[in-house]
Amino acid sequence: MGVYLCIANNGIPPLVSKRTLVSVHFPPSVQVTNGLVGTPLGSEISITCRIEASPRPVYYWATGDGGILLTGARYRVREDRQPPYSYRVTLEISGVNNDDFRPYACVAKNAVGEAEDTVQLHRIEVPARPPPRASADAQSRSEAHCRL
Repeated sequence: MGVYLCIANNGIPPLVSKRTLVSVHFPPSVQVTNGLVGTPLGSEISITCRIEASPRPVYYWATGDGGILLTGARYRVREDRQPPYSYRVTLEISGVNNDDFRPYACVAKNAVGEAEDTVQLHRIEVPARPPPRASADAQSRSEAHCRL
């Protein structure tokens, strides 16, 4: 893709030149950053995919059952365009709950074709905090009384 200059010369003046813009159309390619992402309940998480396509694609995030995710209370879709034909698309999920642990597909379509890649959101169990241990000072001051 780009502007090219063509010069014609048949040995008889004058030379003739012409600039032309060449555009190459190609189907989307989609690649997720990570295929498996873990997070605990209640957290905020971002999953990202990179899309390359020309002409400009239509893209979206979908659930494993095909439901399209739109920006709303808990979901936000952001685009970072990287000209001339790359896009970084991020799905942000806030307040992750049990229903969110499922596959998500990043889908891109244009006039030449379509592609998708999938991310599985996995639950991470956060261990409970152990009770605080006694400090060294407290241990050195403790006494034991024993009777025999």
